[in-house]
Amino acid sequence: METKDEQGPISSTVENLDIPIAGETEPLWTVSDVARYLQLEPETVRVMARNQEIPAFKLKRSNRWRFRKVDVQKWVIATAEHGKS
Repeated sequence: METKDEQGPISSTVENLDIPIAGETEPLWTVSDVARYLQLEPETVRVMARNQEIPAFKLKRSNRWRFRKVDVQKWVIATAEHGKS
């Protein structure tokens, strides 16, 4: 695995994916956190993540879904605005 300076391929990949780097943002939400926030069952949140209906990503080692709080909040606003008549 390459480890180049700030302008190398690793940092540009991270920037392009808009994935937060440790220490730059708040902790990630779990399925349970999102389920509680959206008042849904955890399995519903998993299905939504699997179907790409909600912004989420899986951690490689644990294979568990994680969510950025700000992305979920933006998604809620966009979904609510889209549903307005």
